[in-house]
Amino acid sequence: MASPFQFFRKHTAIMMVVLIGLSMASFIVLEPLMQLAQNPGQLTQLSLFLLPLLGAILAWTIKAGSGRSTEYALWGAVGGLVVAAGWRISSLEMSYAVLIGGLGVVAFGFWNIAASQDSTGADRSLETRLGDQTAIAWWPGKSFSMNGAVSAVITGLLMGGIFGIFGRAIGSPAAPATIDGQSISFVQLQGLQQRRQLAERFLVSLVSAVDPQSAQQMQGHFMIGRRFGQQLSFEQDVVMGELFRREADRMGIEIDDDAVTAYIERFTAGRMAKIPILRQALQMTMQADRQIEQFKNMGQQLSPEIQESLLRRPNQDKEQAGNLVAMANSIPDGNRLGPTLYNRTLRRIGATETEAFDALRQEIRILTAVEILQPSRVMTPDEAWQQLRKQQVKQTLDVAMLPVAAFVDDKELTPNQLKNHFEGQANGVPFREALPNQLGEGQPGFLQSRRVNVGVFTIDYSKFEETVKKEYPVTDEQITAYYNEHREKEFVNQLFRDLSEDVPDVKATSDEKAKADEKPKKASDTPKPPDSDSDNGNAATNSIESTQFVAFQDTKKDTKK
Repeated sequence: MASPFQFFRKHTAIMMVVLIGLSMASFIVLEPLMQLAQNPGQLTQLSLFLLPLLGAILAWTIKAGSGRSTEYALWGAVGGLVVAAGWRISSLEMSYAVLIGGLGVVAFGFWNIAASQDSTGADRSLETRLGDQTAIAWWPGKSFSMNGAVSAVITGLLMGGIFGIFGRAIGSPAAPATIDGQSISFVQLQGLQQRRQLAERFLVSLVSAVDPQSAQQMQGHFMIGRRFGQQLSFEQDVVMGELFRREADRMGIEIDDDAVTAYIERFTAGRMAKIPILRQALQMTMQADRQIEQFKNMGQQLSPEIQESLLRRPNQDKEQAGNLVAMANSIPDGNRLGPTLYNRTLRRIGATETEAFDALRQEIRILTAVEILQPSRVMTPDEAWQQLRKQQVKQTLDVAMLPVAAFVDDKELTPNQLKNHFEGQANGVPFREALPNQLGEGQPGFLQSRRVNVGVFTIDYSKFEETVKKEYPVTDEQITAYYNEHREKEFVNQLFRDLSEDVPDVKATSDEKAKADEKPKKASDTPKPPDSDSDNGNAATNSIESTQFVAFQDTKKDTKK
């Protein structure tokens, strides 16, 4: 039995050539292709170099063992160049024409190389090659013959259409932005965003280390759109920054490390921190002085207590302004950012000093270009004409002093005039139903607004109660007598049920009849009534159980004591 490795030993040379070709393709072509996969927008720009190289390598690798690999590599490079040119052409019709026609020619070239020799290695003439026939299977077990050259050209035409569709598909993701006809790739845009974020984070962190309140105002310090009154997104603002960076290159703006350090000290030096604090203190002092002067002018109209309460707030503002001045004076004039805070900030943002300085340098260059190129507002011709007219037009005003007393009528109306006015009307509305001047300037009116005069008085109930107890004392005997006199009218319990024998025309129940049928008790069994001196005018105790009244009774006093 033959060894299974016999095939590999027989074709070792060819396989080594193929592996070497694939290795070359991996190191030379695959890395740029990976970058292109991350940035599809630059595929058409780099395809003129990469695609011919890729086509040559693939053709040479596949036909390395044929002895004519160089010719195949040449036609592979031509095919790659055709594909690259077709993808770069913006016109859709021209692009497909180049791809289909060019790959048809390349396919004919590959066929010509393959058919130039017979199986023995002898060269064949062109007439012989053009007469070759190729069997094309269009169904299992069924095929038809076609000229070899024609079939190769048709295959190339089909491949051209496929490459055209594929190229349009991968080339559809347009570049995110274009400046001066040059596209900014996604990778470049991401790098610009990272640079802006690093520069802003570096500057804000340094300012926050010495003054946390000022750091909040530094957010968005490098935004460009708001300087022109435009609300741009972060990506759009970064693209505009790249435009001004190129303008800075054109104008030759250079920022060295000393300039970057000076820019940082603008926000971290104590002198710059004092200015807003002193400005705020000055504004508070000026406002407090104006209020104090105003209240002093009103001193004749205000009582001393009210004037003192009004002056309390301005005095507090002046005291607070003095505290702000003291705080500003306590801040040193030099740089407050020491090496410790500086190194701690670099560790916090996770960047080296070189990276942070480079990012900040580019953003400073951009802001410098913006300040130089920022257009100033120019008046329109109409605005300039209106301003000139305001400066040239003059008006003269004459003032005459007229005595007011000469125009005041102090004469009183007669009763007939009052009656006529009261009964008169204007615009269908009687004067008696209108307010003065309501129906017109100088028109009479007799209607008075509704007014209410309200008076309030209070009574101290405790003093009132003490006065009543003192002047009109009430004894217990009076309370008992009043109760016994009015108990049937004022002290009746309305919720108590009346018994049947007490209410006329009411039949007794079965229980009550049973009680009525009982034999009467003996006189000895009946309890004796209490003594007359213990009754004290109250109702008899034997009727208490059958009534809803409760009477006060005085206990019998011990006469022996």
